Amino acid sequence: AHVYFVHSYFAPVSGDTVAACRYGADFTALVAHGNFMGAQFHPERSGPIGARILQNFLEL
Repeated sequence: AHVYFVHSYFAPVSGDTVAACRYGADFTALVAHGNFMGAQFHPERSGPIGARILQNFLEL
């Protein structure tokens, strides 16, 4: 799936990385640690795929 990214800072891939992307270098797209989750991409600007990701998140 393709999602919208716009940033100049990124988190490196780590043991907490749930999803990663490659654009020049590998970087974290989604991270989870304990009961915290964070997204580097913009699901609200990613069309139907982003809407589905947000819906899935809300249903956790």
